[in-house]
Amino acid sequence: MLLLCLLVGQAAANMASPEINGSKGAAPLVSRQLDVLSETLHIRAFGRLDSAEVHASYRISAPPGVHGSLPLLFVAMDIHDVLRVFYDGRPVALEALNTADFASFLDPEKGREEEVVVDFWGGNGGWVYGVKDLQAFTLDITPGEHTVDVYYTASPWIDRGDWIRETSIRYSLSPARHWKSFGPLEIVVDVPEADGLFRTTLKAPMDGSLPGRAVWRFTEIPADHIAIAFTPSVDASARLLMGLSPFGLALAVGALLLLLHIRWMHRFRVNGNRGRSMPLVIGALLAPLGFLIAFLFSYDLIDMAIGPDAGRFHGYTFMYLLLYPVIMPLYALGCSLLDRFWKRRYAGEVEEVSA
Repeated sequence: MLLLCLLVGQAAANMASPEINGSKGAAPLVSRQLDVLSETLHIRAFGRLDSAEVHASYRISAPPGVHGSLPLLFVAMDIHDVLRVFYDGRPVALEALNTADFASFLDPEKGREEEVVVDFWGGNGGWVYGVKDLQAFTLDITPGEHTVDVYYTASPWIDRGDWIRETSIRYSLSPARHWKSFGPLEIVVDVPEADGLFRTTLKAPMDGSLPGRAVWRFTEIPADHIAIAFTPSVDASARLLMGLSPFGLALAVGALLLLLHIRWMHRFRVNGNRGRSMPLVIGALLAPLGFLIAFLFSYDLIDMAIGPDAGRFHGYTFMYLLLYPVIMPLYALGCSLLDRFWKRRYAGEVEEVSA
């Protein structure tokens, strides 16, 4: 039984990604002709991060001699509504993307001209976005200071990789590396009260806390992207089952089956039976199967205890049944050795009594 447990404990079956992508909102790619004097990012979340209103406001400055039309770009992937852009308080119409306007930022792949690579997330590379996921607009630039305001509703990311699913709102800051200069950045996050744990990828806020309103201020880019995440609370019974894990629950069932099987085999031999042991055969077939079935159904039991917030991403757990042809003979071998010992012992006692 111990070997059986070790084999199951080492198996794995997840084949797909547990993450459902949400909005990859990112700041505009600003021409190196412009200075960004400051940025204010306001994220107002709803519910348990079911969605969020995002308002990114930029104070930009054009030096003397810089004027005319200037194309800018914004990522708008998987957002709930249409991106809205305002320049000095006036709405700006969105346009079809002309990749030639952003040759230094975009890298179309040969044969995949409908996709471009934008290095928004940093680290080991960029992210491939379809042209439809990039919103372009043109500003009529004149020397001096101006404001650019961008609004949209972000859809959440959902991570089902753990027992309890986690929702998060993410925002990319890495486009600021393309700016001519980077001024102060203020991030304001408003989230409502909810029964669970909020966390961010940022350090502790300067003002406030989550849930509620929290404010961060930076003089440099704090990260390539930020995330506000929420994990809901679950009751004590669900936490207990999660702590035990499917392996622990199956181990308890397996231990019970083992004890019942040993007791049955022992009673068969202690009663003086010397022929083939049916308890040995039946138990060797059913006990390993019962252990594996308990292991599989433990996932559903824990998910039911958690409720609608369960991640329910466990991969192809039914493939654990493929271990049966491996562990059943090993289990049967151990039981047969024990049965042989009892057979010799109790058969000898019967002969002594008869003599």
